[in-house]
Amino acid sequence: MSGAVLRSTSSRAVGPPLASSLRSDLLPGYDDVLLRALDKDPHKRWRSVGAFRRALERVGAGEEVPDRILIADDDADWRTLLHDALAPRFPDAVIDLVNDGEQAIAAFEKNPYSVVLVDLQMPEVDGIKLTAHLRSLDASDQTPIIVMTAAGGPGEWKRLSQIGADAFLVKPVAFEDVAMQITRTMKSRHRKN
Repeated sequence: MSGAVLRSTSSRAVGPPLASSLRSDLLPGYDDVLLRALDKDPHKRWRSVGAFRRALERVGAGEEVPDRILIADDDADWRTLLHDALAPRFPDAVIDLVNDGEQAIAAFEKNPYSVVLVDLQMPEVDGIKLTAHLRSLDASDQTPIIVMTAAGGPGEWKRLSQIGADAFLVKPVAFEDVAMQITRTMKSRHRKN
């Protein structure tokens, strides 16, 4: 689930109690699914009963699947290809596309994402600046940031990992590898928190 819902009751907005605080035998992942179903904003709720049911089933099975994906890349063709490849793999996820780092920051601050896919080389706010900014936000604690590049190398990856990027992929990349990296990094980041 997106980093918008924090696990600590003291740092989240007043609302319904967390299900895991009422039943200690429930996995914390159920909190995120249920809170999304109860969101005051109907546009933030599950798109269908089927999507809600599948999310509950995934938590029960221990799977990590994003509900909101942000793709920030200045190459319109690549954004479209990535969107079209990920949509069938994550059919219940909202996938938003932006063409630069500034738009990515604005979108994330408005409504945090489950995972962010970032191009390393974008004008103005590049992948490094974007990663640093997102990691400065409390809402990004559970959000994996996956950086993709056609021209980066070990130096960039070292710097990105130091500021909180979760993975680094070199383009062209197999879309199945991107999907696998999304689920892997989500599971890893959620274990840390």
